[in-house]
Amino acid sequence: MAELSRNKLRLEAISNFIASLSENEQNKLPKKLSELADKEHARNFFKKISKKNQTEVTEILTGKMLDLYNRFKNKEDLMNKSYHCLCCFLKEERTICETQVISNTQQKSSATSTEATINSNKITNNLIWQVKDQNNSYEYIDLVPKEFCIKALRAKEIKLDLSLKDRDYFRLLMKLSKVDQEIQDFNQWKNILLGFDYQKFKDKLEEHKRQLQEYLQKATNILQRNRSELNKAKFQKPKYQYMKFKLQYNINLLNEWVELTKSQIKENNLKPFVIRQLVFGDNSFEVINNKILPPLNIFEINHSTTQFEWIEFLAIDDYNKIIEAENKNILPKYIKALETRLTKTIDQDLYPLEISKHFRYIKEAIATYNNSHIAAAITLLLRENEGLVWEIAQYIVIKYNLKNIDLKNGLYYDNSNNITKIYSLYGLIIFIEWPKVFKANNTQVNFAQRLGYLTIDYRQERNSILHGSKTDFDTSEKYAELLFTCFDILKSFHEAK
Repeated sequence: MAELSRNKLRLEAISNFIASLSENEQNKLPKKLSELADKEHARNFFKKISKKNQTEVTEILTGKMLDLYNRFKNKEDLMNKSYHCLCCFLKEERTICETQVISNTQQKSSATSTEATINSNKITNNLIWQVKDQNNSYEYIDLVPKEFCIKALRAKEIKLDLSLKDRDYFRLLMKLSKVDQEIQDFNQWKNILLGFDYQKFKDKLEEHKRQLQEYLQKATNILQRNRSELNKAKFQKPKYQYMKFKLQYNINLLNEWVELTKSQIKENNLKPFVIRQLVFGDNSFEVINNKILPPLNIFEINHSTTQFEWIEFLAIDDYNKIIEAENKNILPKYIKALETRLTKTIDQDLYPLEISKHFRYIKEAIATYNNSHIAAAITLLLRENEGLVWEIAQYIVIKYNLKNIDLKNGLYYDNSNNITKIYSLYGLIIFIEWPKVFKANNTQVNFAQRLGYLTIDYRQERNSILHGSKTDFDTSEKYAELLFTCFDILKSFHEAK
């Protein structure tokens, strides 16, 4: 029953979070997520899944939480809300609320002073050990067992006679905790009042401290590698703008996580996290300051040059598999959802004619793929993705009145009025000194920093496919890759508005 109650709260948190989103943000979610904003639908959904084993139900709901977090991880205004959804049991008030629901305890404790003479006074209901008392006891968790139990009794404002024997304390604790069996060991009583085994708590505390120390050491090493790489002379060249930006972004985030991890390793900061693990049994992710601890492999230098920068909608586990092993076999399972979402996005009339004129061909590419003409679909999507980038560039030229850029004739005039001819996507992104008009990763960036990944691995594959030197490109993985890229390019347009 406890797990059932926890799952009801998990679904309530998901439903409330989705309902709090704007209509525009809800429309960006898959239907199976967005419709959970409706309370009646959420209840029916829970009735349906609750027929399963509660462990399976937990996995389903946790998966939806992770999906929501992953979708909004790059949007500062929604990130905190998604953290509240994902980590709703890590906030003290939610912790108390959940435990109260589980124990069916909604009474408020109004502890009144009473004489603890065992034979004459009964302990009233409002002196029974409750959820609030259990939470408060964590503040003195490290007292030796007997002192802990005495402190717990006094916390209920029970007056203790100094002449009481151990057996009297045991009888009093039996009434306080409503335990029927006689227990004559303060260690056991301490575990009962805490709600978990104190020795297990100490063991997990040390284990977690060791894990964080290892994480900190690895983060520090990766931070140093990023700094060393950034100091190389090649990053002063224009064509390395994108990688330079990514390295600096890595360094900034790693600096933040190194400092946060140093703070978390302190025992007083670690205790609440370990207690939550023991109470709710949720060991799937670490959180510091309500932020999920990221996998460090995403900050490794080699990942700054991969073509996987565009992935935003994958489940976290799948994203990590792709980053760690560059295993694209995961991608095809997302194709149907990607096609639906992309079609819905381009049907919303959010783009000017210069952009939207490409949408009929994107739909044609989707239809072509579903008619089993994979190579044709991929070739068409490569063309449309590139066309979208040129249209966004022209949009920026007009909006910001960039008179030194003449894309119609493929000319760029630098500050010295030297002319550079722009023939390709590479030249468009790299050779032009674009202003920082994109709002990405909570900062202003230029064209090369925002879409520079299109000039690295993506460009090499694009050239080999369109020039005919590569003939084994007709795979569902490549098609899914291009759908993800199309999403990211369209997203960049809104970031430049």
